[in-house]
Amino acid sequence: MNIYAKILLAGAAWVSAEASAWGLHKAFVEPTYRDIYLVQPMLEGRKIRYCLEVSDENRVRPSSLDQQVRHALGIYQRVLTQGVQVPNSNFEWVDCASAQLELKVRIADTETATNLGEALPVVERRGGRRYYQITLNPSPRSSSFAGGLTDTLEIFGFRFERFRQSLGRVGDLISSDPSAFAIRLRVSLGQVQASTWPLLLHELGHAFALCDTYSAEIFEQQAHPEHQHNMGPLPRIAGIMGAGGHLNLGPDDVEGLSAARRLVIGEPIPTPRRR
Repeated sequence: MNIYAKILLAGAAWVSAEASAWGLHKAFVEPTYRDIYLVQPMLEGRKIRYCLEVSDENRVRPSSLDQQVRHALGIYQRVLTQGVQVPNSNFEWVDCASAQLELKVRIADTETATNLGEALPVVERRGGRRYYQITLNPSPRSSSFAGGLTDTLEIFGFRFERFRQSLGRVGDLISSDPSAFAIRLRVSLGQVQASTWPLLLHELGHAFALCDTYSAEIFEQQAHPEHQHNMGPLPRIAGIMGAGGHLNLGPDDVEGLSAARRLVIGEPIPTPRRR
């Protein structure tokens, strides 16, 4: 085992033994806005209609973004519905003007943007559409990554299957570690962390009610006090909702999704895992 693998194993052991954090968004817990999040429609087996709004197709191809959105939705669906007898949701790319819309994914320069990604539930005043919106900002003011947002699939020559096989396993922080991913593909860590896939997967976590775990202040603002779990002080590297840029869901993301499922369908609360 090389030294890098030993460091990863040691880090993962620390994470699994000490760090554990998930929280559900306050707006999701309130029944008024719960249906805007993707948890309930997916547990009901409803079709998830999404649209894509790409301001610069030279930076990110719509067809590439479509593949990533569908794959990310599939990952969340498998985890969310595990052990539950519900029909699988179908995913459909529709026009952003569609009367029926559950998710809008935007790649657009926003003058006031301070982060690479933003996520929020939307209730339109005109027409009354209710959907979840994710925005990836190519060049936000706070970004420390030279060149801003890039398309993850470009690293693979836009070969989706090769990309899919490189993501690591759900719940495994070692196999989905972005540093190992970058070394394997001979690209910079920044190029991976500032690319579409980890950012999309992170922001989509908010659409499934998961809170950020990379800041104690932000976690407190987002998480409902009765629907959270925080072992020790944040920030923590707690999977995709942390700041590590992981390429798949970590164990804490999985536990957060289980909590969201219990809130919607009333499953009994399991015995807490020992540490």
